[in-house]
Amino acid sequence: MKINYHSSLRSFVLPGRLPLWANHMVAGRQPSMVFHDHEYSELTLILSGRARHLVNASVATIEAGDLLLIHPGQVHAYDQAEQLELSNVIYDFPRLSLPPLDTYALPLLQRILTDTDPTHPENEAAPILRLAGEQLITVNDLFSRLREELETFQPGSLFCSLARFMELVVKIARLSDSQNPVHRKLFQLGDALSHLHKQFAASCPVDDLARKACMSRRNFFRQFRNLTGCSPTEYQIRLRLQHVADLLINSNESLNYIAAQCGFYDSNDLCQKFRRHFGKTPRQFRLQEKNTHTAK
Repeated sequence: MKINYHSSLRSFVLPGRLPLWANHMVAGRQPSMVFHDHEYSELTLILSGRARHLVNASVATIEAGDLLLIHPGQVHAYDQAEQLELSNVIYDFPRLSLPPLDTYALPLLQRILTDTDPTHPENEAAPILRLAGEQLITVNDLFSRLREELETFQPGSLFCSLARFMELVVKIARLSDSQNPVHRKLFQLGDALSHLHKQFAASCPVDDLARKACMSRRNFFRQFRNLTGCSPTEYQIRLRLQHVADLLINSNESLNYIAAQCGFYDSNDLCQKFRRHFGKTPRQFRLQEKNTHTAK
């Protein structure tokens, strides 16, 4: 396979800017059978038209709503692309220096934010995701907002551009998880977790949480433990204790008041669980934290 050219990020990004850029290509501007590779990663959203996508030795038909992912080292081209309209985002992930945080929870996010071996079976010409209707409109809008911010050169545009890129890739990864039957059940846990965080001080029976996740009690319990490493009850206790710690540091409220606000039976119940979790009593924790802040 003859490579017509190598694409460099320097062709798009000025010195001192983020290793990130976004383009929109109208129909008739995409050349056919021009094989090239990148020194960067590329996310491409097909907006209209139909074409063939060729990557290394694989070929796939692509059309409106398809999302493509190309990593460095992959040689690709489009064929019969005269009517193809697309938006793309190019980025050098290692130079973005993003923390991993909870990317493990979204498999597609991990694929997007990594420099994957181009010979990996997942790296083919086929789309990584197919969007339609409101989903396509929403993702295209995120592409457009990122492109607009990158082009403004306004104060704070680098910070805002990075935030919009993160919003875009997380949205794509969440949509992928919601469509993937293998990951759908873990995706459904989001409603249950959101409820726990909002109602941490209230009673949250496992049966109610399971219904929010559209799972049986047994399956919900298993999936929840797989995701968080603990039971729903243990998770809620940890949430309550974090709120207790926050009130101990940032208020002078009594233990009885804090216990009532954070869902504990009384101050004795709070003290017992707090000491088990933090290795010290609430009073010791409060005194230590206040002394630390005073010393600063």
